[in-house]
Amino acid sequence: MTSRILSVFDLDGTLTAGRSVENAFIKYLVKTRRISTENMLQTLIFYLKNILRDPVEAVKRNKIYLKGMRVREVAEWISEFMDSHGNRLLLPGAVDLISGHGTLGHTLILITGAPEIIVEKLPIRKFFDIVYATRLETYNHRYSGRIDGPHYYGKIKAELVKRLSGELNAAMESSYCYADSREDIAMMSLLGHPVAVRPDRELQRVAEKSHWKIIPA
Repeated sequence: MTSRILSVFDLDGTLTAGRSVENAFIKYLVKTRRISTENMLQTLIFYLKNILRDPVEAVKRNKIYLKGMRVREVAEWISEFMDSHGNRLLLPGAVDLISGHGTLGHTLILITGAPEIIVEKLPIRKFFDIVYATRLETYNHRYSGRIDGPHYYGKIKAELVKRLSGELNAAMESSYCYADSREDIAMMSLLGHPVAVRPDRELQRVAEKSHWKIIPA
């Protein structure tokens, strides 16, 4: 079997103009008054309860803003959001970067902690062969405000890439990984061509020390 070359991409801050596509969606919901006062208050309470114990839980796994919302209704809001913001969410050159690797025959993989319900509607979704995004728990066709399954963040992403490399018979030393954050260093280190995109301070330091390619802000 011929070994595959993978091109693995993070999403937020790597392919998007802002640091979080979910935050952009939340701002849209607030602006259009789709989030109830009760949900905003509960979101803040969840944040305050968890920020010292577990900042990732307090911020990135905090989905209380959607608690009790109908799945179908949220899907409509996401479609409206993409209609008005979709192309502006992406960094200039993001599509060319992804499609360039596709032209070379690479297997294109997107791994992100962003909610799957948003990621699936992004204009760039169609370019990827494999997508892993965070699922949200539902009950009676409404969102519970919790995550369902793994949250693709930090070491979880690295473990996933290890597993995929075996399943796909990947040529690890010939494969690529694009990311922007120190949390992705473990994942990036697994592949032969890591690329730091608009890196934070820690990733910048590691990239310079390791002679990784850097795409500056």
